[in-house]
Amino acid sequence: MNKKWFYLLFSSSVIAFLLSFSGTLDRASGNQLTGSKPTNLYKVKDDKETTRPRAPNFTLKSLKGDQLSLNDFRGRYVLLNMWASWCAPCRQEASSLVRIDEAFSDKQLMVIGVNMTSQESSLSNVEAFVKKHNIRFPILLDQNGNVMDLYRVLGIPTTYLLDRKGRVMERFRGVITLDKITEILNGPLVK
Repeated sequence: MNKKWFYLLFSSSVIAFLLSFSGTLDRASGNQLTGSKPTNLYKVKDDKETTRPRAPNFTLKSLKGDQLSLNDFRGRYVLLNMWASWCAPCRQEASSLVRIDEAFSDKQLMVIGVNMTSQESSLSNVEAFVKKHNIRFPILLDQNGNVMDLYRVLGIPTTYLLDRKGRVMERFRGVITLDKITEILNGPLVK
């Protein structure tokens, strides 16, 4: 067997193995996380609200020490950003998130950062990142990778824009900008 076929077979096996472990179980206890497994968390192609999938609820400890649930923010638009301090695109995106938070607070948009704490070398790196970028919005700590699994995050940054009823309007992979969010929040999907 030549090398090309070997690498193709090996890569396919690794991908199949990794996909077999995707799911919504808590890694430590095996318990089902709050919310059903989403059927589609990708960009909504239809602007009808009824076709939007509901974002699964979760509860995490914040960097300030309190417990926050995604459902606590119903009634507001939510920009849910998954990130890590070591991620270069996340560092690039941080200033945009701060500007989005400042620009849209009057439109009932809540920016929430979910740090992939299970991927961090220390919590002090997260604290330093937040301080360096002057982040004032809530930072939640995904210490076991449960939210990462629940939302099927394969790369960071990954960001979800949720409507006031907690349904997914958009999914962004990679860096988001103030211009993109402005376009969406001033567009036909928002009433």
